[in-house]
Formats: sequence, C-alpha cells, structure tokens
Amino acid sequence: MEPLGKERIKVYYKLHSSGGYRMLAICDVELLGKEFRHGKVKFKVTEEFFGGSLIDADSPLLKKYIAEADSVTVIGEVSLKIVEEIFPLARQAAIFVAGIPYVQVFKSEIL
Repeated sequence: MEPLGKERIKVYYKLHSSGGYRMLAICDVELLGKEFRHGKVKFKVTEEFFGGSLIDADSPLLKKYIAEADSVTVIGEVSLKIVEEIFPLARQAAIFVAGIPYVQVFKSEIL
C-alpha cells in the first residue's frame, strides 16, 4: 500500500459482537477523536466505537476481519480503500461528511 522504505500506514479497528453478529469499525488514524460537521450532520469518531487497536493497513488479518464481519463501518480515505479490496462497490455507497468518506457495508444472504 505504501512504497518500500516509508513508514507503514496504520488504521484503527475494533470488533464488536453481540448474539453472534460481528460488526467491524475501521477509521484512519488521524480521524480518531475528531468531530466533523457538514450542514446539520455532526459525526464524532469516538475511541469507544472505532479505537480498538492499531493495525497495518495492508495486514492480511484486517482483510480477514473485513471479509468475515457481518457489517463494516468505515470512515476515512485509507480505511475505505482497504474495504474496497473486499467490497469493490463500497465507495459508491459512501457519503461524505466534511469531505471525508463514511460508509457502512452489510452482508446479506440470498435464501
């Protein structure tokens, strides 16, 4: 994801689970703890929801978590690019708050 010899790009991720449902939250490092406004919309990137652990953006473990989660909530350009590797249409579903992409991806099973 970044050229050799450069500092590795990292993102925050946090796994949430309840009753067998697995939700993954991912955010760009520089966004954690910030609040954004766009018109009447206010969005706060909280430690409680997004700030679990730091991980390399190109980590196979992160990609595994994305693929296995029932839903993924993402904020930030770097984080969105990672999710697009698994869900190529994620960007089309994104909204932009103060110019920052935000998207929620939900898996569904066709019965």
